[in-house]
Amino acid sequence: MRESQPEAEIPLQDTTAEAFTMLLRYIYTGRATLTDEKEEVLLDFLSLAHKYGFPELEDSTSEYLCTILNIQNVCMTFDVASLYSLPKLTCMCCMFMDRNAQEVLASDGFLSLSKTALLNIVLRDSFAAPEKDIFLALLNWCKHNAKENHAEIMQAVRLPLMSLT
Repeated sequence: MRESQPEAEIPLQDTTAEAFTMLLRYIYTGRATLTDEKEEVLLDFLSLAHKYGFPELEDSTSEYLCTILNIQNVCMTFDVASLYSLPKLTCMCCMFMDRNAQEVLASDGFLSLSKTALLNIVLRDSFAAPEKDIFLALLNWCKHNAKENHAEIMQAVRLPLMSLT
């Protein structure tokens, strides 16, 4: 009950003030406006809905995120959807990435994927891009994520599908 003390400050862990404000507004009013928010805030909001057990809010936020997928946000959205085991959102992200594989490989969002999400994407047979492009994208990811185990990442490259040149 530290918040009852005058001038008490309660630090928010693992979220932004905007997302937490949205959650408080939802708790008190039963409504959340998603259309005016940035994708990062929406993903934080989704994580709060998951963390505090609001499945209806989680579902409706996931449905909204499905409608605003684009090259810049699909990797970040896939990462979060995979983390929280949201099958519909994960599936929609996969379908979007399958249709736009080469653009996804070249995006900045691809470099910030978690190792698990990265492997889930490139190991799927439906993710169709030239193997050379996948190799170069994985190489860039390894440079950008120097602390990760690169051997496991590079094993995802299907070398027999590449020409010798």
